[in-house]
Amino acid sequence: MKKSFLILLFAAACSPNKENASHLALHWEALADRIVKQGQISETDRVIMLSVPGDFDPLIDVLATKIKDTGATYVGTVSVDSLNWPESWKTDTIRAIMNKPDFKSHMLLDKVTLGIMLPGATPQHTLYAMLQDALRQGAGRTIHFHWTGAFDTSSNPIPLTPAMNGVYEKAVLETDYESLAAIQSDFEHDLRKGEVIITTPEGTDLKFRVNDRPVTRQDGDASFDRTLQARNLIDREVEIPAGAVRVAPIESTVNGVITFPDGKWGATEVKGLKISIKDGLATEITANEGLDSVKAIMSKFYNNRFFFREIAVGFNPLLKAPNDGSWIPHYGYGSGVLRISVGDNEELGGEVRGDFVRICFITNATITAGGTIWVTNGELGQAAGER
Repeated sequence: MKKSFLILLFAAACSPNKENASHLALHWEALADRIVKQGQISETDRVIMLSVPGDFDPLIDVLATKIKDTGATYVGTVSVDSLNWPESWKTDTIRAIMNKPDFKSHMLLDKVTLGIMLPGATPQHTLYAMLQDALRQGAGRTIHFHWTGAFDTSSNPIPLTPAMNGVYEKAVLETDYESLAAIQSDFEHDLRKGEVIITTPEGTDLKFRVNDRPVTRQDGDASFDRTLQARNLIDREVEIPAGAVRVAPIESTVNGVITFPDGKWGATEVKGLKISIKDGLATEITANEGLDSVKAIMSKFYNNRFFFREIAVGFNPLLKAPNDGSWIPHYGYGSGVLRISVGDNEELGGEVRGDFVRICFITNATITAGGTIWVTNGELGQAAGER
């Protein structure tokens, strides 16, 4: 049975399972080749990598060599754990900068054109945050090589099993990136044609318009040329594995009802939650259990401020959620998966500001964009199949 799943994010990524990741028998050469290809790394690039020692260590040496083989300048690999920074990761460039008496972290980013975020690096780490600041100012690009984002049916992050690792590797290496890009481009076109309608058997009935809002297509294209089209932060943060289209609707056009899956809001278990929306404002919040907790969290948004964050629709068939509902791969980037979220959407180019984000995974939604049915009960439909 298909279900909806709820998670709570505080602008942080899940840490990879170190014991598991450190002993992965992955195809490191092929993975490195894919990262270089998706970044279209060339002699004009200055590349820096961020990682945690012990996670994916075999990939770092291989990737560093392949970056240098393109003619690009390899700045080095920075450990986000300052107390554990392998000497082999420190290039002559990094050592020279660090030996300066006035050394500051930002010196490492001088003229960097590409940052590669490997598993374990998150926005809470100083250099990662600095790279994001640069992206906000329209400089550079990053590749987020996630090996996280797996959730169980209770919406808890889970470590990847060997079988799940195989799903991720297959998605990275075997995705038809050209077809993925074409389908996502067509979906963006339909998003902009008119009203978007989302329904679920549980009672979600949502309508909104995108108009000229930025639509981020996570199709794996991390080239410099692609950054010339960037309109927001996440347009410059390219995720691998790839798969989702993300957009913050025009807040004032959002109308209808969101039915949330059961889950915790704060420390409180909430069941049967529904939020009614009129012209982007929450007009009614009801729940069978935990209503007071939700209202307390939503108090600053209730009935006087926009609060709807985004939708994200998955298009990668290699990341499709299993029919048995056992897990949701890679943040819902699989074909037919819908992510609905409320809260801060600055990174998407929206108007909502706040200190929280609530994300809901839905695997049985029906999605109509511009008069075309794209997803029916969680399955990509004819519109996608024709592309």
